[in-house]
Amino acid sequence: MGTTAAAATSVPPDVLSQYSVLGSPSVLGRGVYSVTNTGFAVSDLKVAGPVIVLNNAVLLWDVPQYGVGGPNGGVDDDDVARLPPGSIKDPASPCYGWTADMFKIFEAVEPTPDILVIGTGGTMALLPPAIRKYLTSLGMQVEVQGSKQAASTYNVLLQEGRKPACALLPVIPTSARTGLPLVDLVDLADRKTEE
Repeated sequence: MGTTAAAATSVPPDVLSQYSVLGSPSVLGRGVYSVTNTGFAVSDLKVAGPVIVLNNAVLLWDVPQYGVGGPNGGVDDDDVARLPPGSIKDPASPCYGWTADMFKIFEAVEPTPDILVIGTGGTMALLPPAIRKYLTSLGMQVEVQGSKQAASTYNVLLQEGRKPACALLPVIPTSARTGLPLVDLVDLADRKTEE
């Protein structure tokens, strides 16, 4: 009895995992090991810009930060006029210009996380009430913290065996598309000293 061609060429999964560019995921999930000014270290990956860590996957999250960046390059007056009631319209908030569309991925994932920990950058900021309501309607608890605290909370939830997800903004607004800061802090500091 000979082996078929398919059986002869199959490769055991453990051999394939040696060549994975993402490394082997933990049974518990991917932990967030560090928060830098412009990104995150998630397990063995270093990522610049906002991220969503969900069901053992690391996804770039193209979302505006303080109204800068995101899929449309930023938030303008027309965008603000179209925001639903309860949205944050203050450009001093990292959530400025956010809508439920920024979180639509959670409608498509299986299993749905039991809790979403949102990191809003260097400090904790309020989440627009309409977004909180939308996320809880999907069956998730929502916790909002500064990104360093959110990463820590997410890691603890993983260790407890929960099914968490996290959506994290870097401390300095950074493009998910380019990995470059969206603001020039030196230029901003110079402008403040001139005033």
